[in-house]
Formats: sequence, C-alpha cells, structure tokens
Amino acid sequence: MEKNERLNKKLVAYKATLPAMILADHFKLRPDMAQKYSDHQKENFQKDVAWILSFLAEAVWAGQPVLFEEFVSWLKTFLTSVRVPMKDVAESFELIKKRISADCSPEENETIGSLLDKGVQILLSDEQNISLPAMENHLSPLAQDYLNNLLKGNRNYALSLILDRVKSGVPVKDVYIDIFQPVQYEIGRLWQTNKISVAQEHYCTGATQLVMSQLYPYLFTGEKKSKKMVTVCVPGELHEMGARMVTDFFEMNG
Repeated sequence: MEKNERLNKKLVAYKATLPAMILADHFKLRPDMAQKYSDHQKENFQKDVAWILSFLAEAVWAGQPVLFEEFVSWLKTFLTSVRVPMKDVAESFELIKKRISADCSPEENETIGSLLDKGVQILLSDEQNISLPAMENHLSPLAQDYLNNLLKGNRNYALSLILDRVKSGVPVKDVYIDIFQPVQYEIGRLWQTNKISVAQEHYCTGATQLVMSQLYPYLFTGEKKSKKMVTVCVPGELHEMGARMVTDFFEMNG
C-alpha cells in the first residue's frame, strides 16, 4: 500500500507539469497540428491529460485497475461524440507513458504501463461501450415524462408530476430510485454522447435538486433515532446528488 501511495503522489504531482510537455510532444509528432490548434483546443488538450493522470493516480492508489478502465471507456464515448480520433488519444497515452518512464522505477513503470496499455487497447477496440448503466428506452412512462419536461425547460410542470405522485401515496424512496436515479443516468448519457449541452445537463440536475428539496417535508415523518451522520464528497467532486439521496434514505429511517 505504501508503494501505491508513493506512486499516487508522484502521478498527482505530474499534473502541474506533464500536460504542457505532452502537448509539446504531440506537436513534435504532428507539426501541422500546432498551427491548427486554437488556444481553446490547446487548453482542453492539457485538461484532458490532467484528467488522465488523475484517474491513473486514483486507480494506482486504490489498487483497482478497473477504475482507470471505466474512465477510459467513458472518455472514449465522450471524445468520439465530439469527433476526436481515438488514435490521437491513444498517442497521448503513449506519450504519457514515455514521459513518466524516465522518473519511475521498473516496478512503477510496470504498474503504470499495464494501465496505460489497457487504456490504449480499449480506445482502439471496435467495441462501443457506454460506460453509464442507463440505455435508451429504459425509463418508465412517468420517468420519461419527467425527463422530457426537464429537457424542454418545463421545470414547474416536472415538479408537479413528482409532488402529485407523492401526495397520492407513492413513497419518496420509490421516487428517488425509480425516477430520479434513472433520469439522472439518462441525462448523463445524453451529455456523454453529445446529445445535450452542459447547460441543459446543469439545468436538469438543478431542477431535480429543487424537486428533492420540495420533498423534504415528507422525509421527516418517521421516528427519530439518537444517531447522527455526516455525508461529504471527496475533494474536487462536485456531483453530490447521489450522496444526498443516500443521506435522505438514512433520514427517512430516522
């Protein structure tokens, strides 16, 4: 575990310097691209490298290669949707491995190399796996109606759909699991495949958070127990809705 932690810290430290180096290496291999890239594209390229290093570091720290593999599957789906060639992404993986190898021990290089090689394999495979658990046409009629109204900007009507259902006796927990969870998965999938914008994703998520806040009077109806709980996200994690839902489940149970 100590070895994993040391390598994790080394990879995290690389985020400050390596993205710019990888961009320069990319331009050395593709001199024509240096003139074609806008400042925005250069910035995004470096952000992508930093994200690759972040997930690589976490997979190493946890000793769970699947964390990096899932990230690569997600990255492949997203970048394909915005027409980024996978051979270019795979090339970045190879450049990262080459840059890191000079500063790492043979054992560290073996660990990082196996992860990056598996990543390249996923990127260049013909499989088109959506890493999210949601697929099209999986939603119940009510969940689909709720989602459709969010996408149209009809937040108030979407709110009324949920409140009417809860007032009729449907448990809040069922609403969370059968409506909010699959709808949020679907919103994420639509964004990942470039079918909705970031603004739409934020709007839909914010609207669901508003709906959840309107359901709070229905959460505090059970017997209170002499226990307390604090729920937090890890540093840098801005997606707190899942954690909030789990916390609400505990609240429903006192």
